[in-house]
Order: sequence, then C-alpha cells, then structure tokens
Amino acid sequence: MVDGRFVLNLLWLVLAGFWMFLAYLVVGVLWCITIIGIPFGVASFRIGLFALWPFGRTIVQKSSPVRPTYMGFGLVSARRRSPRQRPAPDWTARVLFTDDGTGLQRRPCSSRWDSTLRAGMRPLRGPHGPLQPGVGARVVSWAEGLPTSLGKGEIMRLPRSVLLVAATALALSGLSSAARGDSHWRTTCSGGDIASGTYQTLRITGECTVPVGAEVIVVHNLVVEPGAQFIADTAPSTVHIGGNVRAYHGSFLGLGCTAAHGCEGGTTFSDTTVDGNVNLRYVFDAAINGVEVGGNVRSQGGGAGFVFEQGGFIPFSVKDDVIHGNLVVKGLKTTWFGVIRSQIDGNVILKYIKNDDPDGNEIVHDMIGGNLTCRGMSPAPQFGDADDDPTLPADYPYSTVGGRVSGQCRFVLNPNT
Repeated sequence: MVDGRFVLNLLWLVLAGFWMFLAYLVVGVLWCITIIGIPFGVASFRIGLFALWPFGRTIVQKSSPVRPTYMGFGLVSARRRSPRQRPAPDWTARVLFTDDGTGLQRRPCSSRWDSTLRAGMRPLRGPHGPLQPGVGARVVSWAEGLPTSLGKGEIMRLPRSVLLVAATALALSGLSSAARGDSHWRTTCSGGDIASGTYQTLRITGECTVPVGAEVIVVHNLVVEPGAQFIADTAPSTVHIGGNVRAYHGSFLGLGCTAAHGCEGGTTFSDTTVDGNVNLRYVFDAAINGVEVGGNVRSQGGGAGFVFEQGGFIPFSVKDDVIHGNLVVKGLKTTWFGVIRSQIDGNVILKYIKNDDPDGNEIVHDMIGGNLTCRGMSPAPQFGDADDDPTLPADYPYSTVGGRVSGQCRFVLNPNT
C-alpha cells in the first residue's frame, strides 16, 4: 500500500515545493555571501529542505535552547609593562567579539600584558525577543510526536483528513489548466501548421504556418528564432498576441492577410493584433499587413539583399496597419520596401534603407501623428506607381503628418493643403 504522505509530498514537490526550495536556496546563498548573515543563510537552507518534502515532518523546540548570541564592537586597550615597570605607549584596536552565554570569547593574553575590554554588547532582537535564526528549533518526523498542548514556537499536528483535502485542492488547481483542451503552455513549433488554440508563449524554430480559418491566441510573446519562419500572411486567419513579437537573424515574419497582400482577390481578410511591440533584428524579410500594434514596430538591419536583377522580388512591406507607437526601420537592404495606407500614432524614422527595385521605398497615403524622418534611402522615397491608377483621387498618394517632416520625405505633403 502506498504511503499517503509520499503521495502528498510528491504532489507538493511538483506543484510548489521545488520552486520554494530554490527560492530559499538562493536567499541562503546571498545571506552567506555577507559573512555576518551566515546564521540566516543556514536557517534558509533548513527551511528550504523542510519546504521541499514537508508531509511527515514538523518543527519543534529544542529541549535545551541556546542562549542568544551577543555581538558588538569594542575597544581593546593594552599596556605593555617592562620588567622595570617602565610605562610604554598605549595601543587601541577595534575588535569583534561574541558571547554565547558561557563568557567572553577572546584570545588568551600574555602574562606580560595587561588587557582590558570595554564594550557595550546587546543581543540582536526580533519582535518577540532575542533573534537567534536557526537555533532553538529542529525538524523531526511525525513519528516522534508532538506535545498535546501548544506552546510558544510549537506547531499543532493537523488531522490527516485536513491534509488530504489540502493536497487534493493543490492537485486540482495545478491540473485544471492542463485539462483544458484549448490550452498549450510554452509551445515550440518546429514545422507544419499551428493548430487553433491558446498558447502561453509560442516559439518558432522551423517553418510554421497559420492555416486558413485558424484562430491562434498567444497570451504572452511570440518568438521567431534565427532562420525560422512564421507564416500568417497567406490566408485569412485570426492571430492575437498579448505580449511582444521578436524575430531574429535570418528569420521571416508574416503577419496579416489583406487585399493588397496575401488575400488578393478575396473578400475575407485576417484579424491580427499585437498588444505589445514588434522587434525585428536582422531578419531576412517581414510582411506586416493589416495588423494593429499596441506598441512600437522596430527593425534593425537585415533584408534579403539585392535579387531584383536575378528575377527575384522579396518585398518588406508595412501596409494597411494601425501602429499606436513608433515605426523605426534602419539599415535594411532588400528588393522593395514600402509604408502604405498605414496609421502611425507616433514618429516614423526611416534610415539607410537600400532597394534594388527602382520602384522601391514607397511612402504612400499614410497618417502619421508625430514626425517623419527619412535619411540615406536609395532610391529616394517616392510614390511609385501609386499615382498611376486613374480611379484614385488626385491627392491619394499624399500623407498627413502631425509633426515635422525632415530629410528625403518632404514630398509626401500635399502642396495644396
């Protein structure tokens, strides 16, 4: 028959005990580093071991507790007396000494020395008396029993039924989340389709696609590791990210499917939101289209390089978005780049973006709440073919900017307004 205390300890270890043990272990190490806090560190280690496997053990008072340790700084005055009793200079030194109740602990003095100690010592005190961490108490098994009446510092033994109820409640609370069919915690996708569901965090290490009609909710962060691909821009789907999006070296991030990108000719588009920031560092490419971002969108370096003359076309697009923070793109080298029909509530900073498509670096029909800065862009920012469509209003390509426009992007302002 399995011992009930073993089952309770095992459940406790999995749900909470291990993390409590680690916490007390870290605190104990920090205390020991200070040297003077070693007693507190030892006490933390003892409590941590108790918290790791508590059922079947308890804490009782020691039968002969040690008197409080006294600690203080004092002055030692020593006068050396020569055989002829001639006076000698006085030396004064500061010393640290302790008293454990059996008398002052010090080094024995030579018979040729007169030593006098002068100090005022006080015990370290807590709210209920002298503080002696880890001393005066010990951990024992239940088999040793406890007093029938409660005294100061003693713990009453709980009925076994109460312990069973408490352990069952802990187990149910820990297993309830795992029992939910739509929850996946700390998930890593190494390739294939991402199933509909709720994820605590989602880490992409391969080529992962959000299929048509899927509903993917990420409670915290989406992380696209170097060389991986997150493809959610080719078919209508629902993607909600409660935290940040981070994509790294050589990766691809595709968010959002609109009539201008991914859903051409369709009538159903994606519903994509990011509550935090989108941070791209040296990515191969990114397509952010029809996405609402609660924070900033920042891209540093990266790009697919110049492949236009070889027949390649790899666009880095920011289209039909609502960005409540800033848009910052720097050091990008790719085929084509554009910011089109997007609302940016903060500033837009575009610097050192190189395209080998002559129609690249399009800045068209945007609403910018802050400043617009464009520097070092090649080719120079332009409307491109946006003003070639005769069905569009004549002032369609122009943008509105609430702040100042500087650098190469002065053309975006309508000269008639």
